[in-house]
Amino acid sequence: MEERTLAETPWLSLREKVFHTRNGQEKKWSYVTRPNTGGGVCIIATTREAPRDVILVRQFRPALGQHVYEFPAGLLDDGETWEAAALRELQEETGYTGTIRTTGPLALSSPGLTDEGNVVIEVVITGQGEPAPEDEERIEVLRWPLAELFPRLQELACAGERIDAKLWCYALGRHAAQRDAT
Repeated sequence: MEERTLAETPWLSLREKVFHTRNGQEKKWSYVTRPNTGGGVCIIATTREAPRDVILVRQFRPALGQHVYEFPAGLLDDGETWEAAALRELQEETGYTGTIRTTGPLALSSPGLTDEGNVVIEVVITGQGEPAPEDEERIEVLRWPLAELFPRLQELACAGERIDAKLWCYALGRHAAQRDAT
């Protein structure tokens, strides 16, 4: 496929690809990519003891001009494994440390817009220190009971707060599983 760069910054690149439709017609598609990383990690961090808590962040996102409720997350550094990136980002953003429980596959959140993927990694919390966010990050660390995740997010959504899709899907999946089990 023919491809060209339309615009580029150190962290984003707007690209255009030429492709052919089922009928053989040539079309162009514009998309965004991240030129300096191999993707991102999304960290589902929970406590071990019952009742279990989940660690979330409320982070200011300049693209929206407001805060978003999310799982801790970040980009893979050069030469870093998914697991190392997850543990590093968890500590930087929240101060929590942990051990890896599960590493998912590379998953796409908006494949019509970007080729960026994320690996969702489950972490069990083992300790807590001080967060060390990057200068431009404005992050509030939240620790919520896992059993209250879905109703709390519903309330926030009704109040006009923004919720990341990965967090919403996780909460909805847990809620549906609990509902259908009864």
